[in-house]
Amino acid sequence: MNALLVVLLLGPLVMAAVAAVIGRNRSRLAGRLGAGAAALGFLGAAVLAVAAALGHPASVSVGSTPAVTADRLAVVLLLLVYGVSAIVQTYAIRYLAEDDRAGWFGAGAGLLTTASAVLMTSDTLVVLALGWTVAGVALCLLLATYWRLPSARDGVRRTAVSFLIGDVALWSAVALIAATQHTVELRALAGAALGGPIIALAAGLVVVAALSRSAQIPFHRWLPATLAAPTPVSALLHAGVVNAGGVLLIKLS
Repeated sequence: MNALLVVLLLGPLVMAAVAAVIGRNRSRLAGRLGAGAAALGFLGAAVLAVAAALGHPASVSVGSTPAVTADRLAVVLLLLVYGVSAIVQTYAIRYLAEDDRAGWFGAGAGLLTTASAVLMTSDTLVVLALGWTVAGVALCLLLATYWRLPSARDGVRRTAVSFLIGDVALWSAVALIAATQHTVELRALAGAALGGPIIALAAGLVVVAALSRSAQIPFHRWLPATLAAPTPVSALLHAGVVNAGGVLLIKLS
């Protein structure tokens, strides 16, 4: 099961690299590979869900520190991530047919899928923040699919500024918690007696990060500026990325 989790996390990333290489000349093949990887990821997540329900969650560690774990919450979120990704990428095969930017979309979608899956399964604050940041970068790349359009460039700029503020807030919260609690493991923090002004500040920073990614006031202006992106990008954005703020709050609850 541990090996299956690694394959699930790295599969879309490999397909992203393939799409970046062959996407311009073989856009339909690249799209099919990306959609297929996401569909297989959904099936793999279903297998991990059964294992988690039976009390045997898959886990991958870096050294002696757990990095990602497919526990009961994570497998539900993985099913959502891979399910949405598979549907959107399958739709994009026809929507972006003969479009010279199809490879760009495939690469961005694969990177976003992997980053989101890492975020959902993260077992430490550092891995969680890393997945959060990479997912934001992937979305900005997707929003730049039609970079030649001034409206697309404006949308990327607005989105990048909002995401940067949120990312700085989240990484600052990670630093504060690590400095005060001397651990970044979520399971250890779940059993710790957290309190005091530093932890309250860290919690506030986490909320700022969630607001920025979910386009809530005062970070609401970036979302309407993304209308120049193609429909598959909008689908990934509205069905997935804007919900990341809620996922972050649940993971750190």
